[in-house]
Amino acid sequence: MLATPTIPPDPRDQVIYLVMPDRYADGDPTNNAHVNRQDPHAYHGGDLRGLTKQLDQIKDLGVTTIWITPVNDNQNGPLAGKYWGYHGYWMQDFEKLDEHMGSEADMHAFVDGAHARGLKVILDVVVNHAGYDAPIVKQKPEWFHHNGSIVDWNDAYQCENFDLVGLPDFASENKDVLAFMIKGWGSWITRFGLDGFREDTVRHAPMAFWHDFNAKMHATSRTPFFTVGEVSYHDPRKIAPYLRDAGLDSAFDFPMFETLNRVCAKGESMTKLAARFAEDKAYTDARMLSPFLDNHDEVRFATTAKGDERKIRLGLAALLTMRGIPSLTWGTEVGLQGGADPENRHDMPFGQNPALRAYTKQLLGLRREHAAFRRGWQATLYADDQVIAYRRQAPGSHAVVVLNNADHAVTRHIPNPGARWVDALDGTRYGRSLDVTLAPYQARVLLPR
Repeated sequence: MLATPTIPPDPRDQVIYLVMPDRYADGDPTNNAHVNRQDPHAYHGGDLRGLTKQLDQIKDLGVTTIWITPVNDNQNGPLAGKYWGYHGYWMQDFEKLDEHMGSEADMHAFVDGAHARGLKVILDVVVNHAGYDAPIVKQKPEWFHHNGSIVDWNDAYQCENFDLVGLPDFASENKDVLAFMIKGWGSWITRFGLDGFREDTVRHAPMAFWHDFNAKMHATSRTPFFTVGEVSYHDPRKIAPYLRDAGLDSAFDFPMFETLNRVCAKGESMTKLAARFAEDKAYTDARMLSPFLDNHDEVRFATTAKGDERKIRLGLAALLTMRGIPSLTWGTEVGLQGGADPENRHDMPFGQNPALRAYTKQLLGLRREHAAFRRGWQATLYADDQVIAYRRQAPGSHAVVVLNNADHAVTRHIPNPGARWVDALDGTRYGRSLDVTLAPYQARVLLPR
């Protein structure tokens, strides 16, 4: 019998932790075909059994939901003699588990083990394309567009009807394709008791497809189901319609990703962050967005910050105290660096930088303990080139966060929302006159005392 997750059903209480299983932990050496850990394009041996063995340390960190990249059967050989499908996005069979990941029993053990610890599991799903050598491309040619690869990424028609880097593009407007996807992905929910889907390349399939697909996925699940979409626009006005009309519960906050990297890692004006928050009016509820610092498709935040741990801490403090459902990528909590794909997909460095992990855990603990960070509304209190202060408030819970991205100490007078405060990170106490001094790249998380 499938276990039932025990964390609260409100999605705003979640913290997502992205794991690419092949790059996390190797629990079964017998499935290590094609493994070469020195080659960033090859399999590295991580699998579901290895991930299951790490569930206690994932739980200990303080996240609530594990997002795993696709574990479906991927193409059997390398593309161009070099590129393997270790990442999971070159699907050959939409219902079968990949042999590098383990058995169905391993998948059950992982999901049930997560649920037993109060963790949810969301699976990365792909509906836009098949793998380069997927049998279905020849079996059902009428299910695919044949327009060549996308040339103009700003052309919505090309994005929905042309191939993504040469990957065979499903004709998602075809009702038979919709039925195929509903059957295939629905089977993952019913077989393993998944709690949600991370939905890949959302803007590359029609809105009507997503509306119908997501309605069926929510109806298939026996428990509350959560869908978060990769709508890779940097303009809130382009993301908002998908949240409204595509059946998504959440979408990754690409505009905020760009801004956090600019202000926290690169030192650009904090007024840009305030301006980004002001754009939240484009959404029905910006608290349902999922902000992030980096992921498996982007340069690692620690690399953008040039390895400066003070900037990494600043970014983590912003991410884990602002509105939204934060998403962390494996290794970000210990400062894992990496450039563009595939250098952003290094193996998990267990044991690296325990002090930074402890800081991340402390922030996650504050989020868990105080509803203001999980469900609260947000208002900007102050912003200039170096400093921003914002308030989070929920019934019976409120906080003030102050961030400094200058390379020198600063003092600012912050409008006081009417309380005496203590910095939950270092114990500094403040009265009703909120004159805050911050060291270079410091964050203060103020709670009423």
